[in-house]
Amino acid sequence: MIQNLRHVGIPIRDIELALGFYVGLLGFKVICQKTIEGEYAEKLFGISKMKLTYIKLQLDSDTTLLELHFYHCPTYMHPMTMHHFAFSVTDLDMEYKRLSDSGIQFVSEPLKAPDSNCRIAFCFDPNGNMVELVEENK
Repeated sequence: MIQNLRHVGIPIRDIELALGFYVGLLGFKVICQKTIEGEYAEKLFGISKMKLTYIKLQLDSDTTLLELHFYHCPTYMHPMTMHHFAFSVTDLDMEYKRLSDSGIQFVSEPLKAPDSNCRIAFCFDPNGNMVELVEENK
């Protein structure tokens, strides 16, 4: 069952410019910054030789995160629009099966993130927008 809107991810062309705007001007705080690459990133996004730095930002007054995506490889590839949004789910395997059975296309099966207790799967809504489903195991 969908619990809440977890985060919205947007592509960026320049990390420093983006942080200057979101942190410096809008008042977000950096929660974490990580770079992922290799087999996990390639499977998760369905892109070979994938290397991505993501930066999670949060406002003091909100639990929803803003996630900035900087593509090292392939170089910036998405139009300047929202990249994806994410929902927290209680049972990722159940949601994966339920949505797959309904004809929803997934990029990959649910995968455990190598640096956290989360399991993640990306799918596409009927208009081709990426939707991330995240199960956080505590």
